[in-house]
Amino acid sequence: MNKILYIIAGLILFAACKDKVWMPVDTKRIDSTKIFLSAAGRSTDSIFLQTNLSDGYYVRLSVYRDTSNKLIQAKTLYKADKALKILNKIGLNHHPNGLGYVADEFPESFLYVNSFGSNQCYIKLFRKSDGKELLRGVCVDSDEKEKVVVYMTNSFSDSVIIYDMKYNRQTAVTDFARYLSEAKPATGMNNYIRIDSISNEDITLTLERPEMYIRKKYKRK
Repeated sequence: MNKILYIIAGLILFAACKDKVWMPVDTKRIDSTKIFLSAAGRSTDSIFLQTNLSDGYYVRLSVYRDTSNKLIQAKTLYKADKALKILNKIGLNHHPNGLGYVADEFPESFLYVNSFGSNQCYIKLFRKSDGKELLRGVCVDSDEKEKVVVYMTNSFSDSVIIYDMKYNRQTAVTDFARYLSEAKPATGMNNYIRIDSISNEDITLTLERPEMYIRKKYKRK
């Protein structure tokens, strides 16, 4: 999860265009590296161009024409040369970093992250086989090796959810809300809670602020 925070800290992201209903005119992919990056004279991190996943899947920055013949840049999930799912899309005049990126990969899914210049990090978990969205929310933390994602359904939630893919279990945690409501922090819980450690039996979360440090342990099964 540290790489998510590292990348977000180094980005200047631009607001994405408003959603509109559209479908690509055809499935032919246009090389956005030549069309967008060269023409606009902009550069971007390689993580935003293409991310290779296991079993032949990858997420690539591509350019399509919408129904009004305008060029749209999108992050698309592919298997070999077959486009499976458009994960996010914005106008060609926006910086491609605003489309988001793959943060973690799990055996059957991957975690996709967006940040819009705020302290909130928005995530979606997509299934690799068909791009189906499995969950969405505000990121708290994740552990790629242990197949755990900790998130909030929204930035105002008074609970965090531990999604343990290893045991296919979701646990809602409300223990920390009381402590934070007493402290009256200026930002949401996601800024103070982290995964401390994970064993085969337990997941330990910590809440850390200048005036408090709290550790809580939760059973995995």
